[in-house]
Amino acid sequence: MTRSNGMSIYAGPPIRALLDGYDDNRSGRLNAVAERYAAIIAAHTPELSEAEWCAVCDALNGCFMGAGEALLGVRYAWANIADCEGLGQKWCVDQDALAQRLRSMPLADAVAVAEVVQRFWRHTDLPTREALDLAGARVSAA
Repeated sequence: MTRSNGMSIYAGPPIRALLDGYDDNRSGRLNAVAERYAAIIAAHTPELSEAEWCAVCDALNGCFMGAGEALLGVRYAWANIADCEGLGQKWCVDQDALAQRLRSMPLADAVAVAEVVQRFWRHTDLPTREALDLAGARVSAA
């Protein structure tokens, strides 16, 4: 457990591996890695229509997309979209095409989608478009 500015975090194996050999500036190391992660997410977030983002967020609400098990939840998020009965009709999107698009995404893009979905569901009190914007979704004009 690490305490900094009143914040406690559990340093599990991934954080411990990142900090190995950085006894002098652990906070700096964690901040650098977080900055890099944020840059990767920003660069790899796909552009989808608002309806497609809504469908993705709807289908992935409550789905496990953690980092364990070789990112299987992230890698197979497309399957939740494909299997979500009535999703395409509900959001007026081509459900099969959307699932296929996610299926063919490189891992960095799929991780970015998972990040946007998780951020989106932290803003349920806001209008949808505002929540998508705060989540970092890239919303296409059409």
